[in-house]
Amino acid sequence: MLALLVLAVESGHSGVAHPLTGYEVSDVALFVFAAIAVWQVRRALRKRFAKARGLDGAVVRKRSPNETPPDKVPPNKD
Repeated sequence: MLALLVLAVESGHSGVAHPLTGYEVSDVALFVFAAIAVWQVRRALRKRFAKARGLDGAVVRKRSPNETPPDKVPPNKD
């Protein structure tokens, strides 16, 4: 068990810092992945909110099953 700990410590890093020469492949891959994720989320939200709008652009609100439709609401007695 002690040999595994010593081996893990020795192989972690050489201790020499190399100068940066440009972007690493992992940096580019992370940026591309994030850009695609943002694009897909924006597309999904646009699609979701477009469904919520009627043909005339008015917002259509979903009613709960217990809610009275607006054409069957009794008038106020004020």
